[in-house]
Amino acid sequence: MSKSSVITVDNKETGKKENVYWKEEKYYYGEKLIESREKRYADRCGGLV
Repeated sequence: MSKSSVITVDNKETGKKENVYWKEEKYYYGEKLIESREKRYADRCGGLV
């Protein structure tokens, strides 16, 4: 059984709040898989690292 958590972030493209799902060391943004924390962080900050 794997742990998962949900983080709510603002989607800068749509202006709506969306959930980021963390599960088994991989991140999901909506239905798109985000491979790493760095990628998720970059997306959350509008592409800037």
